[in-house]
Amino acid sequence: MMMRYAIYYSPPEDDLLHKLGSSWLGRDAYNNESVEQPSIAGIKEATAEPTRYGFHATLKPPFQLKHGIKRALLG
Repeated sequence: MMMRYAIYYSPPEDDLLHKLGSSWLGRDAYNNESVEQPSIAGIKEATAEPTRYGFHATLKPPFQLKHGIKRALLG
């Protein structure tokens, strides 16, 4: 089976960016609790899928490790 990896960034739990992103998505990914979303028509439907993943940034999309590189070498 081929393994895929990605590199993500998520702001610290107490960071304002995390709090704003969680509010937008309606879910705090650190504690898996619901968060009240802004009163915008259709926001719940528009954010349904991203809410599952939580607020984050994908820095490097899914990739395969270079041949000969083992996951254990990455730390």
